[in-house]
Amino acid sequence: MTISPKLTLSALSAVIPLLTAGAVPAAARPASSRPQRSADALHALGVTGVLARLETADGVEVARSGVADLATGAVLPRDPYLRIGQHDQDLAALAMAHPAGERTWSYSNTNYVIAGMLIEAVTGRGWDREVADRIARPLGLRRTSTPGTWPFLPSPPATHYFQFEPGGPLVDTTIAVRGLDSGADGSMISTAGDLNTFFRALLGGRLLPSAVLAQMRQLVTLPDGSGYPSGSGGGLGLFHRPLPCGGGYWGHGGNGFGYTVEPAVTGDGRRALTVSMFAGTLDPERAAAHAPAFTDLVDRALCPPGGDR
Repeated sequence: MTISPKLTLSALSAVIPLLTAGAVPAAARPASSRPQRSADALHALGVTGVLARLETADGVEVARSGVADLATGAVLPRDPYLRIGQHDQDLAALAMAHPAGERTWSYSNTNYVIAGMLIEAVTGRGWDREVADRIARPLGLRRTSTPGTWPFLPSPPATHYFQFEPGGPLVDTTIAVRGLDSGADGSMISTAGDLNTFFRALLGGRLLPSAVLAQMRQLVTLPDGSGYPSGSGGGLGLFHRPLPCGGGYWGHGGNGFGYTVEPAVTGDGRRALTVSMFAGTLDPERAAAHAPAFTDLVDRALCPPGGDR
């Protein structure tokens, strides 16, 4: 079945990175040493909780390291609720007060705020209702929601922690700062299972007409210093990053105070992964140490032994 939402391309590109999908009915198997070792390495670097959910034709593999709550020592749930949007101090009115830059490419969450306004102008309804009716509900995304100004996560969540200064304490930031992430650029909750299902549906051609998906996948080379590895590209609401075993993966991550979520799906849709970290820091040295370990986890999960993607 092909689902063809009648949203404009601009509107679709706004909601694509914020969505997720429904649970895949596959039996979980014991975690292999590859993703688990990488998750443990991140935890050893000070990340309080790490979750990696890999889905392939062979089933579902979940690697967990650390705890869901430092105070209680509770074990991380297998598929906790996640915030999947990326917040930004930028709102449309504030952004429009500044002149346009001269760069050939840059990422701006303001574009998603404006796209949400566009959806409302075109349809007469809020972006959240359009996303629910045209995308989430048809795909069966039962654990995906748009909380608006509601600042809490459903149960089971994992506690978010953020270090606001080098050497400072880890602060519980699980309750959202509404005003930073309550609009089309950040107000969405889902699960790793839902994210995997959504991106597999998108890249597998079950969500959009082929011509629209092809436009989304047209890439602009990302410049050095953009935070992406060499050879990465940006499309319409999608990013493509190379893998060391050849080929690459598609996705669009999100982060906020105390969380990072990175969905990653191979181009053929055979391997889908969502990695979540439930801690963040403004300590540049710790953040610099987290980045390669995070990348290693994704690479190990999507590059199985033998290099078969």
